Amino acid sequence: MSLLVNNSSTQKTESAASKAMLFISILGFLIFLQFGLLNLTVLEEPLIFGFLVLSLVIVELYPMPVWRGFTTISFPLIYTIYIMHGLGYSVVAYALIVFTINLLKRRPLRIVFFNPFQLIIGLVSADLIASMIISLLPMSDFSTLIQGIIHFTLVIIPFYIINNLIVDFILILRPQHYAYKVWKQKTLQELNSFWISFAYLFLFYVLGSQNRGDIDVISFFFFFYLLVVLVLFSSIIVRLNK
Repeated sequence: MSLLVNNSSTQKTESAASKAMLFISILGFLIFLQFGLLNLTVLEEPLIFGFLVLSLVIVELYPMPVWRGFTTISFPLIYTIYIMHGLGYSVVAYALIVFTINLLKRRPLRIVFFNPFQLIIGLVSADLIASMIISLLPMSDFSTLIQGIIHFTLVIIPFYIINNLIVDFILILRPQHYAYKVWKQKTLQELNSFWISFAYLFLFYVLGSQNRGDIDVISFFFFFYLLVVLVLFSSIIVRLNK
């Protein structure tokens, strides 16, 4: 009798997790259409956009090893696409790249759809939250540098919080026990990703605030070159060690 009860309970929990993943995937897809595809305008600076997209593909393909695990440092690239080309292009590029990489890695279909669309929910939600808060602040009283730092801070914090809450919610619903040790390790990995992304964007605005002439694709190449190389080499070293 107890075995039957346990099996029934496990099936109900698994069903709840699957339904939650399906709901988030559908919601993310609708957001992808509304704020992504339907929000695209004429693409400016296609060379810079192409370089940023290529860099994003590399960063997503080769997660950086941190704290006994791996994490992607993709937010600086996503944010740069977002401020240069608009929310629509950042949503479409992010979703399609993550979707394609999950597909190439032959992950289960529910994961293939869930991963990109839950990230899109976090990105669009962060944009809305940042816009609401900024509308209440006297932004004109601040310098361009401070305005930029305030903006990316108000985007990056809710982005990481929302996405981690979504993932934690799904992991709690699953029948497998979500141990505190596993949550702690995941949280530390995400905190490392957060601080690296925060530092990179802080440097992005500090350097961008200096009068160095026109910013072209070469400037973006040299700025993000270190990030891409760091990700590639750290991933290769770990693979060689294994």
